[in-house]
Amino acid sequence: MDYFLNVSVDGISHLEVALINVVRFALSVFERASFYVINLIFPSAKFKTYSN
Repeated sequence: MDYFLNVSVDGISHLEVALINVVRFALSVFERASFYVINLIFPSAKFKTYSN
């Protein structure tokens, strides 16, 4: 439990950093999947995709 209460130099705990990374990863995966599905359903529509 002390590990999760440990605070890094920027004042954010390691648990918060891990949660932020998980959320960012899930959002990027969901974004790519949604663009893929949209392009499958509407192949004529051109959606601008961008990578991080």
